[in-house]
Amino acid sequence: MAVLSWERRIAETAILGAMYWIEANQIAAARLGEVGGKALLLARHLGRGMSVPDLVLIPPNAHVDSVDSLVERMGPGPWMVRSSAPDEDRPDGSAAGRYRSEPVGRGDRPGLLAAIERVRRSGGPDRVLPVLVQHLVVGRFAGVLFTRHPLRPAEAVLEAARSRGDSITAGGAVDERWSWDRRRGGWRGRARRISRGRPLFASPGDAAQILALGIEIEALEGGARDIEWAWGDRGPILLQDRPVESGPTLSSYFLPERFPIGVSCLGWSLLGPAIRRRAIEDPLRFVGRRLRGPAIVPRRGVPHLTLEAETELFRYFPATILPDEVLRGNAVLRRPWWRRVASAFPDIGALCRTLLNEPDWYPPAHRRRWSEFVTELHHALEAPPLDLEWISDATAEQTLSALDATIAWTDRLLTLHRWSLVHAELIWRLTGKRPLEAPRHATARVRDDLEELRMNKDRGGMKPDLADFLLRHGHRAASIDPAQPTWSERPEIVEELLALRRAAASPNGVSLAPMAKCRRSIPALGPVARWRRFALELREDQRNEWHRILERMRAAALRAGGLLIEAEHLESIEDVFRMRMSDLRDHLEGRGETVELAPIRTHSIDSSAGGSSASTLLRGLGVSIGRARGTVHRVDRMEDLAAVPPGCILVTRAVDPAWTPAFEAAGALVQELGGLLSHAAILARESGLPAVMSVEHATTSLREGEFVEVDGGAGTVARLRS
Repeated sequence: MAVLSWERRIAETAILGAMYWIEANQIAAARLGEVGGKALLLARHLGRGMSVPDLVLIPPNAHVDSVDSLVERMGPGPWMVRSSAPDEDRPDGSAAGRYRSEPVGRGDRPGLLAAIERVRRSGGPDRVLPVLVQHLVVGRFAGVLFTRHPLRPAEAVLEAARSRGDSITAGGAVDERWSWDRRRGGWRGRARRISRGRPLFASPGDAAQILALGIEIEALEGGARDIEWAWGDRGPILLQDRPVESGPTLSSYFLPERFPIGVSCLGWSLLGPAIRRRAIEDPLRFVGRRLRGPAIVPRRGVPHLTLEAETELFRYFPATILPDEVLRGNAVLRRPWWRRVASAFPDIGALCRTLLNEPDWYPPAHRRRWSEFVTELHHALEAPPLDLEWISDATAEQTLSALDATIAWTDRLLTLHRWSLVHAELIWRLTGKRPLEAPRHATARVRDDLEELRMNKDRGGMKPDLADFLLRHGHRAASIDPAQPTWSERPEIVEELLALRRAAASPNGVSLAPMAKCRRSIPALGPVARWRRFALELREDQRNEWHRILERMRAAALRAGGLLIEAEHLESIEDVFRMRMSDLRDHLEGRGETVELAPIRTHSIDSSAGGSSASTLLRGLGVSIGRARGTVHRVDRMEDLAAVPPGCILVTRAVDPAWTPAFEAAGALVQELGGLLSHAAILARESGLPAVMSVEHATTSLREGEFVEVDGGAGTVARLRS
């Protein structure tokens, strides 16, 4: 493992005596995890010739018992002492305001020493943070610039106050607010004067200097910026630069539902390129469109579509056929269809070429291609490089070959899957949004086989039936992240699912016939009915085949982890999922020296974050009609399903089809993400389980054990007095 030695870095600078700090030019050459985003960004900008107050960094293991030499280096003050933790001002989040920042008056050496110690310890009693010491700039006025408004990305916002700029971030008064239209260029009128007194800026040109600084930094660092500045005698002075957290500009559609418990570093580096290419870039290329910004952004380990990507993907579809969960969160797509098309007319030539060169859009051709794909896949799974026994003894070169093969098969599957989603959405809306009668998709077969297994176990015969069940369904896992163990690896998961079904059947002592609660589908013409059944069942079948590929992908990744343990690069085999594919390839090919692991993420419900628990009625999207009352039981991981009490209201962020046996025990389902055609919604309707999707902050506003009523038709969750 590559671990930074602060002692070595200080020794290299030949300042071992009383000089315990690191200069700006050395900070700029360091890595983000070594010095923290705050110090690294400011040091870079200082090296670029921008107006930044002089700074030094005190590393976490430096011994600071006197500031005399520091005062000689920095001058008599005043000073600003800031934290520069590794998790601050990162590209994936700013952690703004989490740690301390303290001003220190001119000549106050004891105060400077005490401030340094308080800021160093602001991360907790067992953690020492890097500390940034700067000259404290007292400008004529100061403020904050957002190069892109968090809610309106086409707009830049500049706020100014007569007090220090950080007073605005702390919720203080704003004296002037300027708004810049980034699409058309130019201020949206003059500044909005909020307080009385003389204007802060002499002219709009002065405000434009700050905007130009922000746009320059945005181009250098990438992504929208949140900049604190002060206005000095010679113009703007840069005090702090951090990335704008992209939460408000992300979409909860599609990806969070597929990765309900997040995705590992290796898993995303294996699957992400294919998902990005087949699900986003190709559809946009079909109509001659391109994105200006990123298509997918991670948040707390879960990938999300950006609103820009979502808007461009659905721009040319009428609102009547768009998923409800998309319309709820995207104001652009709620505009009239003709207006959306007129603002960005598609490339008709590119569309015609797509229809000619992409036969999968035509349902009969799509069905034939899928049948051919399944046949080829099943043959490939029984031969190298995808045969499980072959992978278990593979060399480093063969392991890479297996991983590359799973990536290629994933790419082929997603090429078909994107059209399957389009067909399912269209036919679902054209034929009445009703569940299938006696569905035959893969997830329904799992439920049928689980019920048969339960009945056989109750009669005393278990082991042969369990082995047979795992032979058919053991490739499935809790999500499509290859870091998740399969049922074959952990047969106790099946035991937990059986316990759920037994608990669901026990009140009446009668087994639940699989899919017995399904409503009859509407009468339809023969071809339409067959297309409807094929389109809706295909979504689940493709997920099942993807799990077969992912089983091989996981086996190859674990084999790679074993090889790295033999080479003494890893300590635990599961650590391989904290690596990137590029790094893994380098080490297996003998080019890697040290292993850099991504941080371990915990996927748990944070009851302190998100929505308020004061509202008595939560609204979402009703996807399966019916009413149910019961106590809330929150589930975050598949391991939590064993404790699902019969008749409870199951509350979760999103569920994988592998979780759906819990539906037999639950009285209703409430989910933060998803829509009418999400996997959970389809299976809830087939089970007759009342369900509400897209309930904002459901996992944080509904408390464990709370008594609620769920109305799957109205899309509401009402708190009741127990």
